[in-house]
Amino acid sequence: MSSESSSSSSSSDKKVSTEESKPNEKPNIEPVSEKPPESISLGKIRGVTIRKRVDPTSTNQREEYKIKRKVKHTLKGARVYFKFISNGKVLYSTKMKGKRPDGPLPIAKGDDFHYSNESFAGFLLSGNNHTDFSLRAQTKYGKEMLSIKMERPNGEKKLPKGIKVTFFLKDSLIPTKLVSLEPAFNDDGYFELNFRNKKVVASIKNCILINSENKCEFMMARKVDKNVVEADAVSVMSPLAVFAIVLALYETPF
Repeated sequence: MSSESSSSSSSSDKKVSTEESKPNEKPNIEPVSEKPPESISLGKIRGVTIRKRVDPTSTNQREEYKIKRKVKHTLKGARVYFKFISNGKVLYSTKMKGKRPDGPLPIAKGDDFHYSNESFAGFLLSGNNHTDFSLRAQTKYGKEMLSIKMERPNGEKKLPKGIKVTFFLKDSLIPTKLVSLEPAFNDDGYFELNFRNKKVVASIKNCILINSENKCEFMMARKVDKNVVEADAVSVMSPLAVFAIVLALYETPF
């Protein structure tokens, strides 16, 4: 958020010193200051809308989502179906061929997912043994919306994974980078995150994403049942981005 600065300047009119001038001495004349050119307000241009950049965490407006998984076993192997639901409505859906598909994962709008669909909302690409992900808009190699990186701190398998999410859309109202909040080590010898008394079961998918600069919380994902994850995110965060992050949590092997 940019802050407006005000500056004071002397009058543009020439001011002559009122003190009596000495003989053969020129009067004291202040230099003329030029006014800066008037800037054009984008709000006055017809057809242009302004999105005020605000801190999303300064309000209580958050969206709640439910991600449901269903596994079907066929002669060709397991098929894993996901539905991204808001207020009882399916916003997005997808299907994985196996737990960790090798190719780009298409994401369809609504509940009607088929690989033969003519258009998709986006594609989730994976690499580096399903630890690096990239969300592309509409096509397999369309505009990159965000990237997700999963990593083990110091390569230690017993420690909770670290998550880094980088956003690439210039018009985004959220920070460029989000990172996972490091869990606390409780008195019982377990890692734990504070989900503010919301329902949660132990899972490697549980995470809270924050702005690394000020620790403000932007999203949380909580496993609440064997095949259900609930996600809470600030209202300005794209639902497609939230879905992609949860899908990456399912795909990553740790």
